[in-house]
Amino acid sequence: MIPLPADEPIIIKARRHWIMPASQIAVTVLLLLVVWSAAIGFVVIADLRPFFRDLILWGASLLTLLIVLQYFIAFMNYYLDVWVVTTKRVLEIEQHGLFNREYSEFTLDRVQDVSIETKGMLSTFLKFADIHIQTAGTNRDFYFRQVPHADQAKDAILQECDHYMCSLRGEPDRHHDDVPRSGL
Repeated sequence: MIPLPADEPIIIKARRHWIMPASQIAVTVLLLLVVWSAAIGFVVIADLRPFFRDLILWGASLLTLLIVLQYFIAFMNYYLDVWVVTTKRVLEIEQHGLFNREYSEFTLDRVQDVSIETKGMLSTFLKFADIHIQTAGTNRDFYFRQVPHADQAKDAILQECDHYMCSLRGEPDRHHDDVPRSGL
């Protein structure tokens, strides 16, 4: 995690919804079942010489290794992708593969619009959506994909933007003192 100054507490720390790694586990288990069912079935049904039997089992073992490696890479990409909203900035840390990490940030005064987009029945039932933060200037917009409780996150981001803008102008925050911060 990126070290933050003491005067910049974390308001929201979010990852993709848990259904993403769960679906990858299901696909991994299904692939392993297919590989080993085919390998064992072929070895049992076909009367093969020991060399060919061992070759099939080695091939199934190699496929198992590759499937499990692919799952761990996908899980690492899930776990290391994190979006953080502090009292001053929005940070996006995104892992691409094994050795490629992208870090982006912008201050809350650059936020122009925050919108959420819920796609499909599954995301509606499980309450996750994509958050789109449009920023001022030529910097790219931020898309946080499959964020759980995106509506609460959007409200918390807008609330922190208002608070940050009031602090920049030196005005007292008339709404922030009464409302507790969202701790998604």
